[in-house]
Amino acid sequence: MRAPSGYLLAARYRLMEPVGRGGMGTVWRAHDELLDRDVAVKEVRLPTVLDEELRAELCARTEREGRATAMVAHPSVITVFDVVTEDDRPWIVMELLRAKSLEQLIQEHGPLHPRRAAEIGRQILGALRAVHAKGILHRDVKPSNVLVTEDRAVLTDSDWPPSKATSPSHRRGSSWDRRVTSHPSGFSARRPAPRAICGRSARPSTPPSRAGVCTAAVRPPPPWPR
Repeated sequence: MRAPSGYLLAARYRLMEPVGRGGMGTVWRAHDELLDRDVAVKEVRLPTVLDEELRAELCARTEREGRATAMVAHPSVITVFDVVTEDDRPWIVMELLRAKSLEQLIQEHGPLHPRRAAEIGRQILGALRAVHAKGILHRDVKPSNVLVTEDRAVLTDSDWPPSKATSPSHRRGSSWDRRVTSHPSGFSARRPAPRAICGRSARPSTPPSRAGVCTAAVRPPPPWPR
């Protein structure tokens, strides 16, 4: 069940209004009443079919991934301020950007100028290098997960899957592994990475999420889904 507007999370973050929804939850504009600043709060939605043990494991993994992501200092990686477990689910507190997603820009204005698309790709490449250095794979790099301001392109979305650096107990073939690898290439579940099809884990060189973001930015979408 989604939290209502006005909900006070961790006796600190007041949820104001939803600013985005996805398969993994709802992103809220919220107010940090301790530091008197606006933040983004992601309310992570866990599958209802999970038993208590797996739910607790996923909450713990989300907390570890949140801490790992918070250690990444890069202007093109969304800044994580806090991770909270409340009401038996994790919540992730991040910087609030006044921006549109790359997907929205393409829908509203059509293909971008190649020079601008290349600059966005350069910044996202830097973001991926920074998170890979921490042992984290995003696995869902796509235009809707790239926020664009006047001078920044920021890789967002908190659906970071378990990484070797923060989840040593992670086992290939677990329920969580099967779920998160449904988007290993950064495009969609319809276009999985070849390594994932063969049952192997994704890696930073898995093709071709970075190129895919740039390609989507400079050419019109196909008239039908592939």
